[in-house]
Amino acid sequence: SDTYPISAYYRILLPDLIPKQLKKLIYLDADLVVTGDLEQLWKLDMGDYYALAVQDICHQYVSQTSHLNRPEFGIPADQKYFNTGVLLIDLEKWRNHQITQKTLDFLETHSDCIRFADQDALNITLAGKLGELDPRWNQIHEIYNYRFWQESPY
Repeated sequence: SDTYPISAYYRILLPDLIPKQLKKLIYLDADLVVTGDLEQLWKLDMGDYYALAVQDICHQYVSQTSHLNRPEFGIPADQKYFNTGVLLIDLEKWRNHQITQKTLDFLETHSDCIRFADQDALNITLAGKLGELDPRWNQIHEIYNYRFWQESPY
């Protein structure tokens, strides 16, 4: 798209580019400031999830994103919408379930409804398989829109 360069989509290719002997990956967007020890993130139990991410503060549910709230996607109204700027990825599950190819297919087939690059596609492709990280792992500028800390999800 004119909004996002091709490099914005590289994260979905990482599991196929990383050596097969590696089982886990931490992905961080280039515009992040890391202030803590990433070992805590690395050691999190991923359970049955293919990846972990922080729920998006602007669009908390897929149903709140008019561009993705389509019946043909079969996503429940209460499905959380995740910001994919920080991801903890189970590489084996991602590869075994061909998430890269499914995401690329979604992007190609539904390019008309993509507003936030591969983040939209990952939210659909990984629906039900994307677990939630504590919000401290990915705080975006919207946190400054709250007048009091008690109002903020952070």
